[in-house]
Amino acid sequence: MRLSRRRRMLKGRPIGILVPLSALVGLACSESPPYSVTVQALHESGAPAAGVGIRARISERGHERLAHKTDSSGIAEITLSEPTTLGLVGWASKPRYHKVEGGGLVGFLLPDPCQVSIAARGPSGDLITPLSVLISVEKTEEWDSSTATLDSSTNGGEMTMTTACGVASYAVSAGSGYAPVHRSELVVSPNTTLAIDMVPGLPLEGKVTDPSGAPLPQTTVAEAGIAYTMSSADGTYSILLDPRHEHTLRFHHLGSTPVLRTIPKGGIPPTLDVVLSPFERN
Repeated sequence: MRLSRRRRMLKGRPIGILVPLSALVGLACSESPPYSVTVQALHESGAPAAGVGIRARISERGHERLAHKTDSSGIAEITLSEPTTLGLVGWASKPRYHKVEGGGLVGFLLPDPCQVSIAARGPSGDLITPLSVLISVEKTEEWDSSTATLDSSTNGGEMTMTTACGVASYAVSAGSGYAPVHRSELVVSPNTTLAIDMVPGLPLEGKVTDPSGAPLPQTTVAEAGIAYTMSSADGTYSILLDPRHEHTLRFHHLGSTPVLRTIPKGGIPPTLDVVLSPFERN
């Protein structure tokens, strides 16, 4: 009974303020670890933000995604063993992060969500599965940027994902040799439909070496938001590209100066070897 009463009272509390639970329901709060923390996530409309993952930044260890998601009421109960900075996975929110040094309530306000229906088809019109989709909504004056990801292998190539509304870019990759797809300036509004035409990728292969001809293993070969691979022990790499578009690949190896190579539309060469020179500090 106390739990349901507390949840009703949470909706009336300011977002982004750490409130001792004792002030809400008369429960004692410990100011030394472990901390019992209630995370509440609400959309601007006041609707609960269900299924949102919680991200933690603990000491100097960087970000760690906790095994917690908000429930159907937008609430997650978490026990922390040390002072922690909490945020939400993917979503833009106010505040973006919240430092927690004791037990209590941590509130986050999220923009209202948009549903995006996605279907990817090959040249024959058949639906493609599995798919991996990333949608990144641009930062605005009011909200920070947000991302949403979804992997699907069981729904026949059609899926629905939830993200923030706004101007976004998206990246889609699939199995079976299809080239990754990346586009910008997607306007995400309620009930957006995203139809994606995918084609088999053409392989670009080559070798990355230093000026002496020695292979450079673990060289990153990437096109921002689209394709990514690393060279093997002998310096060779292979990456699938879409022949319908121009591509700019960035070759980067630790200790070397990065190199950009542009592949023209429809002009993917059979091989592209790259030489990376040692990085020189001024």
